[in-house]
Amino acid sequence: MKAATSGDERSRAINPLQRIPPHTVRHEVLPPDELAALLAWTLANEDALVASKVGAHHVYSEKRNARSLYGPAPWKAGTSERIAALVPGILADLGMASFEMSRFEIEMVVYPDGGFIGRHHDTATGSARHKRDRVVTIVYYFHREPKGYSGGELRLSPRLAPPEGEPQHVDLAPGQNMLIAFPSWALHEVLPIRIPSGDYADSRFAINFWAQREVPE
Repeated sequence: MKAATSGDERSRAINPLQRIPPHTVRHEVLPPDELAALLAWTLANEDALVASKVGAHHVYSEKRNARSLYGPAPWKAGTSERIAALVPGILADLGMASFEMSRFEIEMVVYPDGGFIGRHHDTATGSARHKRDRVVTIVYYFHREPKGYSGGELRLSPRLAPPEGEPQHVDLAPGQNMLIAFPSWALHEVLPIRIPSGDYADSRFAINFWAQREVPE
């Protein structure tokens, strides 16, 4: 007769890629005055946004419905310093080794009513690989008060189909002045957003910070 398998033994037998990717959360990321200044700038600069791209150059509305800021902005240096100071603790939480970060790649993303992004990962391989690899994805969230949208959860999923009875995904709700971080190889998506007012000011505002390292020659 075959001995029963314990829960710990079953857990060890699962391929790590069949598990929910590691992730961590931080709250109260920016001081109140910096949060207020960031929100004010975002509300006043809707015209700086363009249709969000998928990959380096393409807009696919069936895969991503959002608008992005890719260019310079006065808040980028200050927020980058705040986020960079959190990276060592984030890496420890994720069980990832420290690395020499070359820079942050930064993208502000504004999701309108019906906005979403389909399941994907943030790394590039083969001919699509750049001079720098994205190692950690850090998503910072903020919004106007009172919150004018619902939905927009960040869904993390295993890279491989998990065994029966194991979690298929985890949904993480965005919140004011918080961030969620995870390895850039993790499969993730943004679930559809609902904005009853339809107003830009009630959008789901987020800033993606990709911690990058140089690709060896």
